[in-house]
Amino acid sequence: MKHNIGTIEVLNVNKIILLEKNSSLRYKGPKYAGLKKSVIKKGILSPIDVGRLNGKDHVANGNRRTTICREVGIKDIRAIVHNVKNEDELCELFMELTLNTQQIGAVQLTDMYLNGMSPKYLNLSIRKSIERLNEIYSTTTKSNAVLKRMVNINKSPRSYVLALEKLVNYVDTDEVKTNEFAKKTLYWMLNIQLSAWDITNCIKACCPIELLVDSINNREEIVDDWWVNV
Repeated sequence: MKHNIGTIEVLNVNKIILLEKNSSLRYKGPKYAGLKKSVIKKGILSPIDVGRLNGKDHVANGNRRTTICREVGIKDIRAIVHNVKNEDELCELFMELTLNTQQIGAVQLTDMYLNGMSPKYLNLSIRKSIERLNEIYSTTTKSNAVLKRMVNINKSPRSYVLALEKLVNYVDTDEVKTNEFAKKTLYWMLNIQLSAWDITNCIKACCPIELLVDSINNREEIVDDWWVNV
């Protein structure tokens, strides 16, 4: 997308189209509540950015402020309007405006990918993690279901892929290097042990390989005092 300064206009908040690919996680928690209090007290202090596509205005930066305006009854909002040629340029505008201002976390980026955001707009570590999960499960339908589970428990896919890599290096057997065992390990981390970091912690504590592999294969939890019986 070429340099696009945009023009400032006053827009009706109810006619602006929110970015559907944005993560719903950005509309929750203390930061959102704090922003809402600020808007109620001081109003909107800086204009939002919208991309004008085929005569319709789409929010590129300011989805939360626009949503809050609707919630508290503010009808008009100042906006910097950028002309865009297609939806791809709109997504690019969103990323350019948000990645370098308010940090978008790994879980939010994953959620946006599940909402339809092109992987090319994700950071490298998240993109590589998603590619690895797609490789493990063979189909995006299955890997997306696992990604959705990670998002629902507010965990980054990178932590799980990193745990898989550490497990392979620690155990170093043909079985552990297969995608089938990777599936078992991901199930174990998501449903039995409930943490990707437990594998890292077990490895740091020199947990016996047999105990670790058997726990994954048999879907059994490794208790905190496993070392007592070693």
